[in-house]
Amino acid sequence: MLTNDDNRSADGVQSLYHYRRDNCSFLVFLGFYIALWTVYACVALGADSIHHDMAEAWVWGQEFQLGYYKHPPFFSWIAGVWFHLLPRTNCSFFLLSAVNAAVGLAGVWFLAGRFFDGAARRAAVLLLCLTPFYSFMAIKFNANTALLSSWPWAAYFFVRAVETRRATDGFWFGALAGLALLTKYYSILLVISCAVAALFHPERSRILRSWAPYTAAAAFCLVIAPHALWTINNGWPTVNYALRKAHNPMSLLLVNVFIAIISAALCLVLPTFMLLVALGDSRLQVLRAAWRFLISRQSAWVGVLGLGPIVLTLAAGLGGLTRATIDFMIPTFYMLPIIVLAGAPAALTARKLRLIAASVVTVLAGSLLASPFLAQYRIGSFSRGEPRREVAAEATRLWREETRTPLPIVAGSWPYSEMISFYGPDSPSEFTNLDYSLAPWISPGRIDQEGLVIVCEDTDSACLTAAAQFQFPGTQRIERRIVAPSAARPSGPKNFVFFLIPPRSPR
Repeated sequence: MLTNDDNRSADGVQSLYHYRRDNCSFLVFLGFYIALWTVYACVALGADSIHHDMAEAWVWGQEFQLGYYKHPPFFSWIAGVWFHLLPRTNCSFFLLSAVNAAVGLAGVWFLAGRFFDGAARRAAVLLLCLTPFYSFMAIKFNANTALLSSWPWAAYFFVRAVETRRATDGFWFGALAGLALLTKYYSILLVISCAVAALFHPERSRILRSWAPYTAAAAFCLVIAPHALWTINNGWPTVNYALRKAHNPMSLLLVNVFIAIISAALCLVLPTFMLLVALGDSRLQVLRAAWRFLISRQSAWVGVLGLGPIVLTLAAGLGGLTRATIDFMIPTFYMLPIIVLAGAPAALTARKLRLIAASVVTVLAGSLLASPFLAQYRIGSFSRGEPRREVAAEATRLWREETRTPLPIVAGSWPYSEMISFYGPDSPSEFTNLDYSLAPWISPGRIDQEGLVIVCEDTDSACLTAAAQFQFPGTQRIERRIVAPSAARPSGPKNFVFFLIPPRSPR
């Protein structure tokens, strides 16, 4: 196994000059990758409202809590920091999504470099670029896609830790694994896969006698400790939410697993096809070598590391412990090209690599060229048929006219309350479902001091009922009929009720 980040001998390992040149050229590729997918998303999706998962990340990120009722906090922290640096626009969010995926590809690049060099290393990254996971699906930044960046880097430092047995490598693995778990509890499957892979490693006894596993465990516990205490003190809300989402009848669990397998297979069709075409007559040789690599006593641990999260997802899905969906499995496929090529990396020559690279360029360029047509096609999309930005503007206007102050807090029908927080110029805090347990940054005292706007669709009886509990003397009830932009295929005007609840005590 090559260790390209450490010692490089003269026999067959490229010089330091070539190593640095390869890394620089890879960084240039990542720059183009980020730019192209950001432009694609801005053109194709920029006129839409952002996905509600992204709005949720923004809402949580601006509050900076140790946890939220659905998820642990790290991906929301990323969004919060990002929008402290960049303007609050769709394109800024798409740029974050592209950068997140690119960071993951960089992790794959260095991880692949632990096993082989040259054309095979480049192919390991390019083949992932042909999957939807690192392209179309990555544009939606949420708890699933945020793992694209952390999983490959955690695996990279895990491989370093088991091979070098250095405490520093173990520390970085534990810290990154902890951040992955702070992004989504689903990452426990990565941690389990790493632990089992270490036990399969031929040097496991020396690994266990080294400092690496213990510094990894210490760093992991240190990173997750604040959130773990928050979870315990608040009655395990995130754990309960995850278990509720996964609890389904066995028949539905079987259907979900079957759909996940079919969806994953479809997502891997293009890279698999291009790899087989590029390999030509050597394809059977490479596949046989990959199988020997997986069952070899010396390298089976690599297969456990790479395939473990996929297998565990399907098993946990059948057991009702997690949701087996393609969205959940987005981060799990980062090692598949490495596993396939590790047995015979020399079979993928520079000439064969050019075919894979050409297919990536075709996909990138084709997506960019098609983006204006996709934007036109999406004119009738669900989100463009809803007046989300218009409601945000109207809520802000009504509040400012009444109080002459910025809008501080918003609540109401989903997803309008989140969209008002993102698109409203005052970026108000969102009072989720008018429930203090779901939005602990809101308190009765804060509402008394700052006021509140509640926006309900007139057909949303639950919102209207909840809003009645917050109506005090001085509350204004204003009805408005709002329609989506004329460019969108109209779903008809929607009627909204705006409750303007002014401050009741001086600040």
